[in-house]
Amino acid sequence: MNVTLQAQPQVVRILTDLDQGKVAFDDQPPADLQEGQFIVDKVAPGPHTVKVTGKGGEASFSFDIADAKAP
Repeated sequence: MNVTLQAQPQVVRILTDLDQGKVAFDDQPPADLQEGQFIVDKVAPGPHTVKVTGKGGEASFSFDIADAKAP
């Protein structure tokens, strides 16, 4: 039996302790945190940026996703 495995799309999950805030993912408009969380399903391979803003400040970071590789 031959089995062909397909890589699952990557998921980005941002979990915070913020009551209110926004997350900007790549070039998309900022979205509101939902109960301190932000989730993006099926993130394409390549470079990405994330910016989280809240009352107390902001944080940002970037990362790369490679197809069929561990995050």
